[in-house]
Amino acid sequence: GVLDVPISPVLDPEKRLTRIGLGSCFNQNRSGALLATAIRSRPELFLFMGDNVYGDSTSPDLDELVGAYAAALARPDYRTFREAMPFAAVWDD
Repeated sequence: GVLDVPISPVLDPEKRLTRIGLGSCFNQNRSGALLATAIRSRPELFLFMGDNVYGDSTSPDLDELVGAYAAALARPDYRTFREAMPFAAVWDD
């Protein structure tokens, strides 16, 4: 479907993390430089600390937000990023 999400690697709960990537403010319609930088730095976990897409919604069915995630997932660089490391995100909207 439209929102088929790449499967990120599973975080091993027994592993002590020594390298955590942090980021925010990913705009699905702009350059994905953050994504390539995150992959190159090889974090063991990546945390999006807010605005993992820009999908401010005014509609009750959240069409804008769904569209923002669909646009992000349509990008090869975003899909590669999601598949490269365990990933978690804060939904701040």
